[in-house]
Amino acid sequence: MPLMQVRRPIPWISGSLATLVAIWVVSQRIPKTGQVIFGDGNPPTDAYFQPEPWKVSYILAIAFIPVLSIFILGQRGKLFEWLSWAVLVVLLINLLKQEF
Repeated sequence: MPLMQVRRPIPWISGSLATLVAIWVVSQRIPKTGQVIFGDGNPPTDAYFQPEPWKVSYILAIAFIPVLSIFILGQRGKLFEWLSWAVLVVLLINLLKQEF
């Protein structure tokens, strides 16, 4: 009779903390994604803010794929959870380095 492996429970605490870190990273990054465009008209020229959706999508994907990985793959092994946290820590360090 083969032994059944006991599945680890879903890492709720680790995943919730990772979600908070990802939300904070996204909230700090998204306001800096647009660019100011100046119109070609005579002075005074018009200036408007043009968002860049591909940058926003990239930031959201980079921040929340590790969170999903912790919740979904975290029960299968600690390796996925550690790798996901490594990605989030790198994002956090990069963000803090640019802030100060």
